[in-house]
Amino acid sequence: MTGQDWTLVGAPNARDLGGMVGADGRRVRAGRLIRTPALAG
Repeated sequence: MTGQDWTLVGAPNARDLGGMVGADGRRVRAGRLIRTPALAG
């Protein structure tokens, strides 16, 4: 499962990492971890 794209002002290419499996084998809940290359503004 891959993350979901988000549209956030000032945060281009934001992505929800929900559904991804961590190093410990547990799955990240949707909306709990958001990744973005940079915050602007």
